[in-house]
Amino acid sequence: MDSNKMKSMVKITGTNTYIDVEIDGKTVRIAGEMIMGGFVCYKHSMTHWLIPENEPLTEDDKKHIIDKVTQKTAGSHMVITFDGENPAKPESKKEGLSIVPKDTSEKYLRFMSPIVNGLVDLLKKLNEMIEAQNDKEAEAEQNNRFDRDAFDRFLEHYRDVITPYCTTAFRNKWYRDSVGKPGDYYYLNKTATVYFTMKSESKAVVFLEPAPECYGECYKFELKNESGKYLIDKMFYYFAGDHVYHKMHWL
Repeated sequence: MDSNKMKSMVKITGTNTYIDVEIDGKTVRIAGEMIMGGFVCYKHSMTHWLIPENEPLTEDDKKHIIDKVTQKTAGSHMVITFDGENPAKPESKKEGLSIVPKDTSEKYLRFMSPIVNGLVDLLKKLNEMIEAQNDKEAEAEQNNRFDRDAFDRFLEHYRDVITPYCTTAFRNKWYRDSVGKPGDYYYLNKTATVYFTMKSESKAVVFLEPAPECYGECYKFELKNESGKYLIDKMFYYFAGDHVYHKMHWL
């Protein structure tokens, strides 16, 4: 085998509390913890090589190890990440929308973008559906007619869209005979801040707050981990600066 290829090979073994990485003829032990679907390494534990014993790790060594380990495990059943890899600062999903971690450990930051982006995409879709339905109803009112069958079809479609994103407990509290009072998420297409909180893998909390120039209610979503998928379990609305939460039973 080519000596350069042998040098580039990475072998990873470990336990629930550390991994050993064999790379370029050397071995480093990195402390961390097992999480659902992967392992989070503590970067601060990367100080010396295990083999050769007590040889200090340079910053270039650390970067090389992190790059090779993340490349090797990306998309696998055991994804290895490094805490501090995603800095705790606002990140923009789209222009005007900021996603900000709040009271969240670095080891949970990797959950932030997929959970928030998935929820925001759903809410934007619901808002488009509601606006389109409102336009149809306004036109029907002008023509002095109301198509109950068309409304029932809209309601059924609306329920079909949101069902996969909600827990059974939340679905069981839905209003049965009407669309209830859906949220108004128009400001997600303008300027808003989304706060993300996670203190354990069992639950995530997402707060939506419009910019001061955008009038609108704030929302709080509690998402429950069910078999690795985060589903809406509870929902509240509140007013900026108030934070008195009022429970909602419909998206």
